Amino acid sequence: MVFSTPREGMDDEYNTWYNEVHIPELLQIDGLKSCSRYRAAELEGQGATHRYLAVYEIDGDPAAVFKQMRENSTSGRSTLSPALDPKATQVTFWEPIQ
Repeated sequence: MVFSTPREGMDDEYNTWYNEVHIPELLQIDGLKSCSRYRAAELEGQGATHRYLAVYEIDGDPAAVFKQMRENSTSGRSTLSPALDPKATQVTFWEPIQ
């Protein structure tokens, strides 16, 4: 799961990049099967800390997927958008309860 909030006033650019560039790049990583995106509903009293959520389905070793994501990011193989606010982004991996 990736929780994120783009830089102020850059939602349109962020969403275009995420949908047209970022997701296709990430889905090239072995073990990443799909991505679904969500926007926080504007409900009184909800208090969401991020505006967007991306849920990736992993079919394989989460550690290997995360390692490849980091390598792609640091090597420049992943295209980053100036609309992305890295300080307002949180990546967490979740496992099913057996």
